[in-house]
Amino acid sequence: MKRIYSVSDCLNEIEKQIKNARRRLGSISYADFIIDDDRIDPVRVSLENAAESVRHISQHWQKTMRRLKRDYPDVGWQPIIQFRSDASHNYRTLDPIDIWNMLQPSGHFTLLERAVREEIERLQISQIGQELDRDNISKNQKNQQNPDLLAISEIGAQCFDDILTNIEAAKRYLHSLPEKEFCKSEEEEIELRREAVRARLYDASEAARRLNRLEPRAMKTVEHQYKGINWKELLNFIDDARPHDDPVYVHDLWVALQPHGYTTFIENALAVELGHQPKEVKQEIENSSIKAEKQGGVSRQPNSGSGLKR
Repeated sequence: MKRIYSVSDCLNEIEKQIKNARRRLGSISYADFIIDDDRIDPVRVSLENAAESVRHISQHWQKTMRRLKRDYPDVGWQPIIQFRSDASHNYRTLDPIDIWNMLQPSGHFTLLERAVREEIERLQISQIGQELDRDNISKNQKNQQNPDLLAISEIGAQCFDDILTNIEAAKRYLHSLPEKEFCKSEEEEIELRREAVRARLYDASEAARRLNRLEPRAMKTVEHQYKGINWKELLNFIDDARPHDDPVYVHDLWVALQPHGYTTFIENALAVELGHQPKEVKQEIENSSIKAEKQGGVSRQPNSGSGLKR
């Protein structure tokens, strides 16, 4: 493992080593992995290196570690550090099942990977902060002729793009299925579509949370400029997730993707901001929002804090 000089080095090393572990894991099945020492050892070493960088942060940058624990309470920081010790000194007693589980969707290193990715993005924002301010001033000057266009950072634009891409994908899975068929059909293909829609909206919600963490001003500005936007429902989608066969939950998925659903207003607004749609579409979005509110067609929750004026 390369020599580390800063928190940024640690974070980059963690990300690299977890990627290495996943590459070495490959597409092998659980049953094959736990009996394949030629796979287990390289994966273990990569995870050990990632855990060593976590330990390095905890030893040399205690204040940063306290903030990481506060900001990412779902990450098992202490078990990861303990894994490093076990992998270094007692590796023969490590259970391959535990190594496998650590790379699964809710495993320690998967949660660590997500947290590190956000921290790297946050550091990028901090490091280019002054340049970003100058860029935004320049953009604002250029946009005086088009004041409806936002000046956002590259990271904010990436979050916008991730949200938009996932909502568009969810709509492709829904396609033109009528409500009854999407919500009640027990055919395997429809069940797979429902799960794909849920997964895509889950990813859109994660991207929205990342945007809210890294570029909250961009989120609020969009909210001010497009009166149909309701970020709160998308932000809360992860917390509100229920079993995919819950009839109320499935119906909510279908409603969210309809022309007057909250995802459609977000989709249209971000398409304008990313230049996929002309800015004149903004007025159409606001007109659709007004019409939907009069008809009671938009699913809304009260929006606390600054944002939409109802």
